[in-house]
Amino acid sequence: MNYPYAMRRFGAVGGLFHVAPVRPTCPLLYVYGTRKPFMFHSPGWLDWVRAQPGNQVQALPTGHWVMPHKPEAFLACVAEWLRASDDPR
Repeated sequence: MNYPYAMRRFGAVGGLFHVAPVRPTCPLLYVYGTRKPFMFHSPGWLDWVRAQPGNQVQALPTGHWVMPHKPEAFLACVAEWLRASDDPR
């Protein structure tokens, strides 16, 4: 178990209880695996991400390491998101 896990689960080194929420202000592609024992995000956070202009959320049937388990699907997600964000000018 590394520090972020111990900090979150056990409150080690002061914990993560007073950390500011993550609210990116730039376009965001969030790709995650659905076959994990627990998620690092909440459904509400995913809804918030989806609601922001230029953002996309994509779940893939993998464990934690999406890129090596489904490389073609991951690259297709990235390519689609980049194409959608292209400025037609």
